[in-house]
Amino acid sequence: MKELIISQCRVSPGSGQGSRGDFSTLPGIRDSLLCFAGAEGFSPMSTYLMWWIAAAALVAAELLTGTLYLLVIGLALACAGIAALSGAGATLQWLTAGVLGIAGMMLLQRWKRRLSAATPAQPNLDIGQMVRVQSWGPGGTARVAYRGSTWDAELASASTPRTETMYIVGTRGSVLILSDRRPGEPQVASESL
Repeated sequence: MKELIISQCRVSPGSGQGSRGDFSTLPGIRDSLLCFAGAEGFSPMSTYLMWWIAAAALVAAELLTGTLYLLVIGLALACAGIAALSGAGATLQWLTAGVLGIAGMMLLQRWKRRLSAATPAQPNLDIGQMVRVQSWGPGGTARVAYRGSTWDAELASASTPRTETMYIVGTRGSVLILSDRRPGEPQVASESL
């Protein structure tokens, strides 16, 4: 069956009639042409070209995502296209794409883990900043003015005194954690009578 399809799709060297060129000078390409089951009106397409078109589509999609995963798979498909161009069979082409895709994903994951471990955590620049309390709510919650907008805030502990001016000692999501003293400032012990 494969010989029948390939024989229907062969381009005769030098015929010039409907051919896209003389493929006889490139070994392996002429035998790798596909004919879409011999349907009339369809031109043959090389297997390696299909691999490269799929690779280009994945690389183009990668430009939209920026995750590098589609780039790795696209490179694996391009390598399968090189295998097809060199005359490898379909099984070896799929094996090339699969093995290189899996190996590339594993290397990418390892690289990303190493990169995230090597990147130091950024300090929270809000810590220690002063805020003005606009209103107090139940349970130690408040609305504060900070950086030109209104934020939700909570007291660091239930024993923290409620004052008009508070300091940020932490964050939990977008909620500011407040104290009556800057972080690192010593707490004055109250005298008991």
